[in-house]
Amino acid sequence: MLSTTGGPGRPLSRVSAPLLALLTALFAFWAVAAGDGDPAGRTVPACPALAFGALAVLAAADLLVLGRRGRRRRDR
Repeated sequence: MLSTTGGPGRPLSRVSAPLLALLTALFAFWAVAAGDGDPAGRTVPACPALAFGALAVLAAADLLVLGRRGRRRRDR
């Protein structure tokens, strides 16, 4: 579990969420741009796009949780 007391949790999530979203967009664009005659086909770039998309959602959710926990600690 990531630390909410000034550890690497928040900066790591702030970097990883946009990076994973960018990778999702790049692989999704590759999947859409792939033609039917392309040897890689559409499934090869679509699989990493789905994986990176799921990781991006988890990183964004983690960032939201860390933000809420930080606000609760400040309010106490």
